[in-house]
Amino acid sequence: MYDLSEERLLLRGKVIAMIDNKALGRLLAAKQMLTRQQYKTLKGQILAGNADGAMRGLAKLTSREVKA
Repeated sequence: MYDLSEERLLLRGKVIAMIDNKALGRLLAAKQMLTRQQYKTLKGQILAGNADGAMRGLAKLTSREVKA
């Protein structure tokens, strides 16, 4: 069964990672609260297949922004 929330990232015909579109959507929604480097780092994590870690980082960064 194919999960529509994920797409395959291909490089020269080889699958290198599964992209979590839900995580990318959440990151895009929070883009204005992040610095450019924070955004690029989290996006890189998602594209590398570590969407769970990126979402934990995003939660931590956005909670810090609200408290400040």
